[in-house]
Amino acid sequence: RLSRGDMNIPTNGGPDALRALRGEFDEDKVIFKAIHGDCFMFAVRFNKNKDKPVYSQALHHFGSSSKPNSPHYHDQSQLYVDNKLRDVYFYEDDISSHSIHSYHPGEETF
Repeated sequence: RLSRGDMNIPTNGGPDALRALRGEFDEDKVIFKAIHGDCFMFAVRFNKNKDKPVYSQALHHFGSSSKPNSPHYHDQSQLYVDNKLRDVYFYEDDISSHSIHSYHPGEETF
């Protein structure tokens, strides 16, 4: 099971595999749960679109934050279980249209 915070969903994968996960047996719940792994996946496609010739997708089995109160703590886990990837925005207009917050070095952060 892929378990992080209040999320606990079934998954596949194991050590030394493409979907590498390592885990531990939880004797109280009688389940084997994944606790970490090397599951960052990234795919890039080059196409003939002259305006945007690069298209990419990626995924991390948990999310991009190690902070339990972050909305990105385990926001990619269901995609991982469903064998899906998320879009990675490469071009400035795509990045700006999908950004929640932006800042410049030296400015105050949120």
